[in-house]
Amino acid sequence: MKISVTCAEGVPAASGPALAGDGNRLRRGRRAGWGDCMEGVTEEARRNGPGRGRVLVPRPAPWRGTAVLSALMLAAFTFNTAENLPVGLLEPISRDLDVSVSAVGLLVTGYGATVAVASLPLAHGVRAVPRRHVLTGVLGALVVSSAAAALASSYGVLLAARLLTALAQALFWAVMGPVVVGLFAPGVRGRVVGALSVAGSLALVLGVPFGTWLGRWSRWQLPVGTLAVPALVCLVTVAALLPTSRPDAKPAAYARRPDARRFATVLAASALSATGAFTGYTYVVTFLGEAERHHRDRPAS
Repeated sequence: MKISVTCAEGVPAASGPALAGDGNRLRRGRRAGWGDCMEGVTEEARRNGPGRGRVLVPRPAPWRGTAVLSALMLAAFTFNTAENLPVGLLEPISRDLDVSVSAVGLLVTGYGATVAVASLPLAHGVRAVPRRHVLTGVLGALVVSSAAAALASSYGVLLAARLLTALAQALFWAVMGPVVVGLFAPGVRGRVVGALSVAGSLALVLGVPFGTWLGRWSRWQLPVGTLAVPALVCLVTVAALLPTSRPDAKPAAYARRPDARRFATVLAASALSATGAFTGYTYVVTFLGEAERHHRDRPAS
């Protein structure tokens, strides 16, 4: 039985009947900042059956995995803040660009529709690209689109920048999960997924309210452009610390095939609930503002 070994990035591969004698490469991988190797399964193994085409892929030392996880948590926070920030800035953007509030609302609803439609084809299109390259690409797109949105002098430019951010976010959420859980042992992967979910949710609790306050206190371009800073931090961290490995070598790259009926039910329920929630959320600030003005202008009885 022939087994391939790749214990750390930059360490030459070896093949042979056993792995027990390959301690030198494992020690070299550790000195390079990597922990023990973890086993993945390649497409070759799926074609040839058990025991063939097995490959060892690097699991980073704890500090590197934690650093990448922290960077991707910050990226999730930044993407979700960018997605929903116009909710609190509908009226300032409307006045500044001389467009209707409903047109500005399309910056949110159109963004969400783009993410929903583009996620699957984009993920399929980059399925053979190393995830480090994919993530650095989408984070670079977030930096560029945030800066472009802040400098936009017309609605069309702002809309184009938002669509670029939406495409980057669609691909980010499609590939980020398997990448980050593959950096950790199976026993802690549930907590890793939970941490990523919390980071994304904090955008609605902290990122959007703070950005709304900052945009109304100054100009709406300031919070929009500021998002390029954490995006750049994430880009540098991921580029420096995430290994370059084939997507099919990740141990979390594959899962059991789901039941088609249950999967369709969950997908439909998620789509309906997300559509309803974000449709109402988009215009809640305008609605509350009009309700406040109506109450203030009502004659006293």
